[in-house]
Amino acid sequence: MGDEVWGAISQLHQLRSLSFHSMTIFTFDGIMEYISNLRQTNYGIHLSIMNAIAESRLSPHEQTIIKATIEKKVNGRFSFVQYRDRKSVV
Repeated sequence: MGDEVWGAISQLHQLRSLSFHSMTIFTFDGIMEYISNLRQTNYGIHLSIMNAIAESRLSPHEQTIIKATIEKKVNGRFSFVQYRDRKSVV
């Protein structure tokens, strides 16, 4: 799942919690565009991306920008977890 979903999800103006637990490949620009489309009716939204694959890795700086932007725009929260293959964990 990638940035192509943001357009449709942006139409959900009452959404307050959005969690992705599937494998995702979102970009910094895609997430920021989604946040820019949030409205006050999305106040307090919690956006969680829980299985981002390596190709969509967000730097700590990008994560900080996303967190600050969503907090400032709608008092929201952002959680990000990189996918880890169980085989690679010893």
